[in-house]
Amino acid sequence: MGFAMKLNTISFATAAAIATAVLFTLCAAFLAAFQEHAYLFFSFLFHVDIAPSAYSMSWSVYVGGLVVWVIGMWLAGAGFAGLYNAMIRQQS
Repeated sequence: MGFAMKLNTISFATAAAIATAVLFTLCAAFLAAFQEHAYLFFSFLFHVDIAPSAYSMSWSVYVGGLVVWVIGMWLAGAGFAGLYNAMIRQQS
């Protein structure tokens, strides 16, 4: 039986939130700088034509999306770390 380390819930959740903020910012910058190519790429990625529902990237859209995604990923990371810690305690 191996040794499982307990995760620091706050650190794990914060790392997930920071990684999400960086990736969201890169995605938003790509969309703002290369709108036509971004729509083609994301249509390919999600197997759906997103051009009819396309919108322009604005600061309010960016900030709103960033806040929602960062909070959501922080909560998901904290939930994952808490669940992991509970599961390794049960195995001991």
